[in-house]
Amino acid sequence: MKRTKIGVISAIIVAFEALLTGALTMVRTKVILEAFGTNINGVISVATSLSAYMLLFESGMTAAYQYNMYKPLLARDYEKISSLYAGMKKNFLSVTIKMTACSLAVACIYSIFLQDKGVTYAEAVSLLSVIGLRIVAPYIFTISPRTLLIVKERKFITDIVETLKNTLTIIIEILLIRNTVLPLYLILCTNIVLTFFARFIYLYLVKRYFKNNIDPKAEADMAPKTMTGDILVHRVAGLITNNTDTVLLSFFKELGLNSCTIYNSYSSVIMYPITLVNRLIESMRATLALKITGDEKNAYYYFREVFSFGKLCALVIIPAFISQINDFVILWIGKEYTIGIVDVVLFAMFGMHKILIPTVYATRDSKGLYKESKSYSIAQAVVNMLLSLALIKPLGITGVLIGTAVCDWLVLEPFNIRLVFSKVFFRRFDMALDYAGMFIVIAAMTRVSTILNTVVFSGSLSWGNFILRSIVVIAFTTIVSFIYLLTTDFGFRSLLIRFIPKRFIHKEKEKS
Repeated sequence: MKRTKIGVISAIIVAFEALLTGALTMVRTKVILEAFGTNINGVISVATSLSAYMLLFESGMTAAYQYNMYKPLLARDYEKISSLYAGMKKNFLSVTIKMTACSLAVACIYSIFLQDKGVTYAEAVSLLSVIGLRIVAPYIFTISPRTLLIVKERKFITDIVETLKNTLTIIIEILLIRNTVLPLYLILCTNIVLTFFARFIYLYLVKRYFKNNIDPKAEADMAPKTMTGDILVHRVAGLITNNTDTVLLSFFKELGLNSCTIYNSYSSVIMYPITLVNRLIESMRATLALKITGDEKNAYYYFREVFSFGKLCALVIIPAFISQINDFVILWIGKEYTIGIVDVVLFAMFGMHKILIPTVYATRDSKGLYKESKSYSIAQAVVNMLLSLALIKPLGITGVLIGTAVCDWLVLEPFNIRLVFSKVFFRRFDMALDYAGMFIVIAAMTRVSTILNTVVFSGSLSWGNFILRSIVVIAFTTIVSFIYLLTTDFGFRSLLIRFIPKRFIHKEKEKS
């Protein structure tokens, strides 16, 4: 199957999943708030952030094994791939035991600090434990076969399986919360059960797409584990940056677990389109990695195509988010959960970074530049932690968001891009105008979108009014973004050409 066609299929699947699971997740949040209250929802937010630290035991092994599988796949060396697969399974067995033990220990200890915040010790322990096990479950059951399929450029197949699993999980959870008196921790075990059954689907798919070339008795190749020290640094730094905000907010009694619910509400909304975009870019990651690993001359231009897709998404999404988010939160869970415009802009900056950086990371990781870039990740984590600790008490949510914005835009973004251009493409950085143009256009579109909200649609707030406004704003940002990129970005023009049937291109060439 041609790579462009694979990309289109992946885009459709990921878009469908993001729309469906995103909407269902928001419904589930509202249902949990109604059934169990803001404190329990706050515990879930804290539990999700804490449980993410369990990934430190994984130490980047998934990335290391995936990186080491590209060359043998190009050479059709299935004996080597089988050995790597066996080594990955063996490593994950010991990792999951450590993750499980640590998850349960953290649940028992950290729950002590939540007792004076409106939840009982038993409630906190049960929720922290189950959400920790939800993080561990894929490493026990599905990560190894999924990695094989992703390297094979069949990520769109894994996306279908994950879509079905995640959708079914959320639907069952919502139904159980609304129609039973089962405790929440037991309802949240649904995800673990469905992950177990998904394993058998992945094993079947591996057998099918590798045509029985994977030897289950192959000798385990543990060599990629030696790369995990450098990858672990990136994981630790990323986890500190992405998962400490909610945990820090939960420590301050004057802020309370309600602040965790507010932070998580805005974070989940901005992460909704980010997850969609990142999944789309992730579907192109294997293709980009194979081009770079194979030293293909057009790797830089493919990078610019993928990056231009991220630019388009940022240009469309960020102005719409800033102008619409507070009204959405009011309609979704209530006015008491809204924040000021400064915090909204800081969340938008976080979102923009998260949309643009995956293409840079995919390029960096394709060359295995984990060691060369780990100092950036360390600096990012230190800056974020120090700023958050210094600013959280006087500024609350604003303080932790400032810490995130500074480390994203003054550390991670510039230094990783410089590394990619110097060590992967061996050329000078030529994207300064891309970034400057994006900021200017986003600022202008945000201003116009806000005017549209306040002047054109000045009636009372309702779902109908909000949906109409959102359609107009997104249509406006999409049209402007397309015009801007078509006139300024060769990567975007090249990306669009991929979707023009070849017979039309040939006809144009014949005419010329």
